[in-house]
Amino acid sequence: MNEASGLHITSYTADDADKLRADIRAKGIEFEGMDKMGTMTLIDYLYKKVLRPTIIGPAFVYNYPSIIAPLARISDTDHRKCEKWQVVVNGWEIINSYGELVDPIRQMENFLEQSKAEEA
Repeated sequence: MNEASGLHITSYTADDADKLRADIRAKGIEFEGMDKMGTMTLIDYLYKKVLRPTIIGPAFVYNYPSIIAPLARISDTDHRKCEKWQVVVNGWEIINSYGELVDPIRQMENFLEQSKAEEA
């Protein structure tokens, strides 16, 4: 998504909604309801509106930002990414899957972070 949007998505945290929104607009990208979206939803919509429609595929999409999938296992090589992937064909998500996070403490931390961001 970095190439499609010109943004390094994994550099944003759950508290960066205002910064991400401004950066998205600075790239000339706009989608409905973005003023009310938190970081995770902005990232998801950016993927769905900017990148996914361009994938003719079939293609595997992977290395998702860890903040958008609280139950996905964190990558061993980069904590900003998680083991989540999709198979996309002609802009349509055919398969959506992830390696499961089995650490209950980390799950709770992820859910609390997601809830805090959603409340904001």
